[in-house]
Amino acid sequence: MLYRTLRRRELENYLIIPSAISRYILSNDRNPAIAKDENAVNGYLRDCHGLFVGANYKNSEMSPELQGLFRNDLKPVLEGINYHFKVTFSKDDYIEQITASEICDDIVKIIDELILMCNQ
Repeated sequence: MLYRTLRRRELENYLIIPSAISRYILSNDRNPAIAKDENAVNGYLRDCHGLFVGANYKNSEMSPELQGLFRNDLKPVLEGINYHFKVTFSKDDYIEQITASEICDDIVKIIDELILMCNQ
């Protein structure tokens, strides 16, 4: 049996994916006057929570620009989506918007190890 520790502080920290958040809020659009594209999501993350999510967000190793995704409790970021974008945010529904190519490396590694363990 392999023991694994997730590198990020909370499970929600793996869910901060601007492209997936944008797709989710677009699919739950209640107010067409509010911008919901990926740039709007990045603006929300930056301006409301001081987060920068670079192209390397999937990396397992914490680089200086990814410290916020590793160290902070990001539950308020996901909860704030409700108010900022005027949608009802549901983690279960949101997760369905995440594509395989957007999943963080740590999660992919754990899933691969589970598959390997089950096949043995």
